[in-house]
This record gives sequence, structure tokens and C-alpha cells, in this order.
Amino acid sequence: MTDITIIVPVFNAARTLDACLDGLERQDLSARTREIIVVDNNSTDATAAVVREAAATSPAPLRYVHEQIQGRSAALNAGIAAAQGQ
Repeated sequence: MTDITIIVPVFNAARTLDACLDGLERQDLSARTREIIVVDNNSTDATAAVVREAAATSPAPLRYVHEQIQGRSAALNAGIAAAQGQ
């Protein structure tokens, strides 16, 4: 089981997502198990490709979820539904 789940709701974030994910992966969480879930809220840019590339080298489990219903609440709820953390 995962101790910590980090949910990152995004929309057209291909340009800035790498920096965000890099910063999250550098956080010292005192060896607690974590997962990062990026919830794409119908982006029209290369957001999905950025997540796929980052997942290949991420030390923490990094997952991509697509949420068709536009809005922060819908994206966060989709992330919560996919979370395996406590």
C-alpha cells in the first residue's frame, strides 16, 4: 500500500509539467512510499506524452489518468478514485 498519493490536476501543461514532476520527485518524504497521479483534464497539447516520458524514468510510481469532465473538482475526484494511498 502507498502511504502518500500526490494528485496533479493539469490542463495543457506540457510546457511546465516536467518541472513540476521533477520538483515532486525531489521532495524528501523520509522514505515513505508514494505515488504521483497526473490527471489530464482534456488537454489539447502534448501533456499525455510528457507524462509517459516522465513515467519511464520516475523513481516514484507515476500514473496518468484522463478526465473528460472539465474542471478542477472533476480532475481531483478522478485522482482520488485512482489513488492507492491511505
